[in-house]
Amino acid sequence: MKSTDDRGLFATLIASAASSGNVSAIPSTQTTAGNGEASIALGFPPETFVARSAGGVPPNGADMNGFLNLFSRALRAVQTGFFGQFDSGFAQSIGGYPSGAVVAGSAVGTFWVSTSDDNVTTPGVSGAAWASLVQSGRRNIISFTQSQNWIIPAGVTNIFAKFWGAGGAGGLGVNNGAGAGGNGGQYVEVSLAVSPGQSLWVGVGAGGVPSSVSGEAGTVGGDSTVAGIAARGGTQGGEGSGTYGQSNSNRPAAGVANGIALAGGGGTNAILFKMGDYSTYQAGIGGGSPCGGSIAFSGVAGSAGSVDGSSGSYPGGGGGGGINATGGYGANGLVLIEY
Repeated sequence: MKSTDDRGLFATLIASAASSGNVSAIPSTQTTAGNGEASIALGFPPETFVARSAGGVPPNGADMNGFLNLFSRALRAVQTGFFGQFDSGFAQSIGGYPSGAVVAGSAVGTFWVSTSDDNVTTPGVSGAAWASLVQSGRRNIISFTQSQNWIIPAGVTNIFAKFWGAGGAGGLGVNNGAGAGGNGGQYVEVSLAVSPGQSLWVGVGAGGVPSSVSGEAGTVGGDSTVAGIAARGGTQGGEGSGTYGQSNSNRPAAGVANGIALAGGGGTNAILFKMGDYSTYQAGIGGGSPCGGSIAFSGVAGSAGSVDGSSGSYPGGGGGGGINATGGYGANGLVLIEY
């Protein structure tokens, strides 16, 4: 078949111009046995195949028009590309939809495909043997940069979330010292079963804030969460007072069912370079976040110089250490949800 072939489109239904008396509404079963009336169950009944001289009843032209009108209506719906909604009564009468059958959802633009034969379950209900065609293509991606309650859209029963914890702050450098880099936030991927209309909490971690006061540590990066599953924020870099700061241990990745969890990259210690009477510090480098923010490089300065730590790379990167100055801010976390 070619796309240019005549597809026999029913722009006009068969018998649409016939008078009402010449087009029968075909019943499911014959209303009176032996009266010659056509029905869905019998078609033209046995008596219409018997000669009139032998007591038979001739077929009725209105019944033929009724059948043809019914067929053309059904075919025209198919020709328009229409997918009807799930019909529980129809499903019961045919013994269930077959595997691969497609029905429209209650919301315009949503569709369901049957994942089993003899399927009488209702699409969208928990445990139903239907999969969303939109979900299978993962056509929708929402980016969350602020914490909020998210209402699951109609027809959605599964989501795929990717999220980053926020980066920790870079360490303070004072008294000709240099701070260590902050650690990167954890990265999580997870597939979750959800229900249409469900309220889902999505938390987005805030980046660590560096300290400007000696002896007071900057803050850790905030956790990003989806349905209570956390991508942990990175820890802050250590202070360097008259020396080079040490990095702190990062928080370990928590195990995640139906997904993966990767720990954030570790910030580095500050480094002292000394040649004779000349000293130079390299501040600690902020750790990156897997699949997200890269490492944050910090400056180099002589003993009399001052360089602020660079901010972490988005999303989830740790801040760089400062040299005789504050460390860099950790980058905020991020949550991406596909459905």
